[in-house]
Amino acid sequence: MDLVSIAAEIKSRHRSLTLLALVSLDIPAEALKLYNAVAVPRICYTSDIWYKPPHKRAKGARQQGAVRLTKQLELIQRQVAIAITGMLRTTAGDVATVHMNIKPIALQLKETGLKTYTRYASRPTCHRTALHQLVEASNFKVGEIKTIDTTRAPPSKATPHNYSITESKEALIKWDKENFTNEMMIYTDSSCYKDKVGLSAVLYINGLKTELLKHQLGTKQEHTVFEAELVGILLGTHLAKCHLAAWTPTNINFSINNQATIKAMQKNKLQPVQYLIDEIHWSTKHLLQLLDEE
Repeated sequence: MDLVSIAAEIKSRHRSLTLLALVSLDIPAEALKLYNAVAVPRICYTSDIWYKPPHKRAKGARQQGAVRLTKQLELIQRQVAIAITGMLRTTAGDVATVHMNIKPIALQLKETGLKTYTRYASRPTCHRTALHQLVEASNFKVGEIKTIDTTRAPPSKATPHNYSITESKEALIKWDKENFTNEMMIYTDSSCYKDKVGLSAVLYINGLKTELLKHQLGTKQEHTVFEAELVGILLGTHLAKCHLAAWTPTNINFSINNQATIKAMQKNKLQPVQYLIDEIHWSTKHLLQLLDEE
């Protein structure tokens, strides 16, 4: 099928949606759902094969790729956006697209192709398939993609920690004062300062400062504060293991000033830096084994 036939097929699908939207102007939200659920998947179907994103080989050079087809698709998307939102027919296409809260069709098609390329490029070498046109169009660097490993336990399995988020700052301070002198307390924190992401963990035993560890992960372009928070918990667990011989605690308390980190650790499913959360769970289980041996 050539690009002309593809454009005609897409235009026919959009015209059907436009007519439906015109009939249902009083429920634009439902027409938008129909567009996202039906039109977008059908338009993007196999687009990673037939669609070549417009791009330039060098600065100042003419655009190459499906330039004409992209303009036709943008025109069609503008008509649909105006029909759904009820705007004036003279409204610019980019304005109508923004108000309808949808991705520009060119970006949508390019994103679909890049996702396909990422899946293929991430496969083992024996199954490798390179889509060179997409690489050329997007300057896509596969080596910079981080692989999110699968979790090592089912989602229903409980974590080895007990979690608690206080209702207020005052309640946390009160709890800390009550347990500070008779427990093993570990405080962790992280921050980004001068484009560098770092973290620290300090151990208190019976109210006495015992040891401090700190580490710099790297630049903010390579790491996040959320990632540093999790590494800080790993450092705190390491501190607890190192001081079990001197004093065997009944409770080991971690104080973390980041609710996102606490909530993420309670979820055993694929998520950013899941490998660190898995490592924390494994390290905690090892710590509990050492406590049992004591």
